[in-house]
Amino acid sequence: MTRLRQISLFSITKAQQMNILTIYGDFPVNSEFKHPNHIPPDVKWAVISIKGKERIAGYLEDNVFHIVFLDKDHKF
Repeated sequence: MTRLRQISLFSITKAQQMNILTIYGDFPVNSEFKHPNHIPPDVKWAVISIKGKERIAGYLEDNVFHIVFLDKDHKF
C-alpha cells in the first residue's frame, strides 16, 4: 500500500524515470501468467516495482493503473 501511495504522487513519465513503473505494452509472451479473458487484448501492460523481485502487474487505461496480478517472484 505504501508503494501505491508513493507512485500516485508522480506522473507516468516521472514514475518510469524513477524505475518504479515499467510499461511493457503487449502482454509479455514469456510470462508465467495468463492474459485474463475479461481484459481487452489491446491494453498497455505494465508493472510497479515494490522491492526486490516483488511486482504489481496490471494495465494502464486513461492514465489509471488497474491491478491484475500480485507477483512476488517477478514472473510476469
